[in-house]
This record gives sequence, C-alpha cells and structure tokens, in this order.
Amino acid sequence: MIFMLDFLIVIFNFLSLFSFVYILFIFVIYKLTHFPKIKGDSDIKFPLASIIICAYNEEEIEKTIKKLISVDYPKNKMEIIIVSDSTDRTNEICEKYKKSVKLIKRYERKGKWSALNEGISKAKGNIIVTIDADTIVTKNWLKNIVKPYQDKSIKLTFGPKIAKNPDFDFVTKAHSFYIEINDVVIKALNNLNLACSPSGDNMSFRKEVWKKVKFRNVMEEDIDFGIRVFKNGMKCFFVKNANVRVRIPINFSDLRYQVVRWMQAFLELKLFSFLILFIFTFFFPSLSLITIIYLILIKNYLITILFTLNVILFIVLYTIFCLKTRSKNFLYSLHLLILNPIYFLFIIENFIRNLLKLKIKWVGYKY
Repeated sequence: MIFMLDFLIVIFNFLSLFSFVYILFIFVIYKLTHFPKIKGDSDIKFPLASIIICAYNEEEIEKTIKKLISVDYPKNKMEIIIVSDSTDRTNEICEKYKKSVKLIKRYERKGKWSALNEGISKAKGNIIVTIDADTIVTKNWLKNIVKPYQDKSIKLTFGPKIAKNPDFDFVTKAHSFYIEINDVVIKALNNLNLACSPSGDNMSFRKEVWKKVKFRNVMEEDIDFGIRVFKNGMKCFFVKNANVRVRIPINFSDLRYQVVRWMQAFLELKLFSFLILFIFTFFFPSLSLITIIYLILIKNYLITILFTLNVILFIVLYTIFCLKTRSKNFLYSLHLLILNPIYFLFIIENFIRNLLKLKIKWVGYKY
C-alpha cells in the first residue's frame, strides 16, 4: 500500500513538472509574439462606438459613468447605453446624466444576455463595446480598444483586467495575481490562434459580428460569445494597453461562488480544455506544497527532495511572472500558491453538484 502511494506521488510529481514546462512555454510565447503595428492617434479615423452596460441594482454605477464621460475620445463618436431592470436608485442615478447616457428601462428580468441583445439592437455604432456597471476605465481605454479595427480582418478586441482592491485581504491578493496570470495565458493562446476568451467587462466587436453571433442564454454569455466568434473563423485581438479596473471577490464565500460558477459554465459550454488549463496552471504547483509536508511526516526524504525542487521551480517562475506583471509583488504569488488547493476544492464541489444535478444560486454579484 505504501509502495503504491509512493508510486502515485512520483507520477504526480512528473505531472507537476510537466505543468511547470507548460506554464513556461505559455510565458515564452507571451513574450516572443508581437501584435501588428497600430497607427498613432493622429493617423486614425475614430469609429462610432456604442458602449453597452447592463445594470441590476448597481448604485455604484455613477463612478463608471463619470469615468466614461471623461475618456479621451470624440464625444460625437461615442454613445453610452445603459440597459437597466433595477429596483433601487440605479435608474435615478443614470437619469442625472441623460445628456450623455441613453437609459433603457426594463421591467422584467430576463438575464444579462437578453439585456445585451436589446442594448446592441438599439445602438447606432458600428463598434459595440461592453463593460460592467462597476468597471472603471482609463482615459485612453476606449481609444486603445478600438484602434485595432483599422485592420478590417479584426472582428473582436478585448483587454486585460486589474483588480480594484488587490490589497483588501488574503483572497484579493491571491486573486488579483491570478487574473494577471490569466491575462498572460489568454494573450498567448490568442497569439497562437488557439482560442479567443474575452470577458464581457472589457470587450468590443463589430456590430456585424453580433448580427451573426448573438448572445445566448448561458451562464457565461461573454465566453460563449467569444468562442462562437472564434469558431466562425473571425479574428480576435488582445489589446494589452486597454486595461480596466474590476471588482474581485473579497472573501472565501464570494470566491467560492465565482469559481463554481466558472466551472459550471465550462461544463455547460463543454470547455474541457479550459478546465484542464486551469488545473495544470494553478493546482499542481500548490498541491506539491501539501505533498512535501506529507512526505516529511512519513520520512520519505528522497521524493521530498524531488517535490521541493519542483516547488522551487514554480516559485522562480512565479517570481518572473511578478516582475513582468503590473503588481510586481512577489507576496501576491505566494498567496496564490497557498490558495490554489482551495480553488481545486471548489472545482471538486462543482463536479459533485453536477453529478447530483444541483445548481448553485449565483448571489455573489448582481448580474
């Protein structure tokens, strides 16, 4: 029995080493591949862009509206459309900005996918941009996310996300680093033309694309939309300088809801490759730490050395990531390394729920 357990541990160690090589490969692709050159601001004709925001009881939306109004973009070339089925003061807040914002009131909740389709159907712009009601944009964000459309072959663009509250607690420190690594992986896969995985809180696309591939009633309508755009042979473009600030989970309860929701969406959309990617990128490095503790307890020092070397490799790799990402905080990577087994427990919970046909009620965020 002990021999079999040791054998399985050695196999796991090799899988973990493979995981290291895989992440290193992704990072090298991220650094070596380059995007086509985009002309400067003075050389481009700005398209009419319609920014669509779906809101349900989002009273903090005023911060988002103020940031959108102040972006560096010709005001006659942009419109802001808010589709709201709110029951709190959200509509009242939006109406304060009626000179800049078009408010579409809905009196029945049909889901975000439905709200997006309604907002886009009433948009005047040739370029549709989607963000969330609590997304905070930068001054040059809109200009940057639409620049790639100078290339007529590009049909969809999306950009990176930065956590609004990275220093709030242990969970936010780990998760903020996770979304930065996720940006690296997404950019690499996009550069290799292997996948298109945009997030609805920082995405744009040509309206002609939406006419062919509309949003559907699924759990993660933005991921589903991007995948169908990609499968239809349309070119996607990751814009690394079109970053926005987004809200992230601030405690284990919120984190659990988000991770389980992602996993249910991956299963619903049959995105098993994304699930495998998640496990290899984040799970194996962390479980190695737990395995080391176990091996020391049973005094198996030879295999302990193997796992220790493996963990050191990951720490070095995570350090390189830290130096190349926006946070540049090595402690964030250690937080993530410790938190990863908890992510995996949430994944296991999701599989159990799926087997028992139990759906999780999404209460973490508004939409």
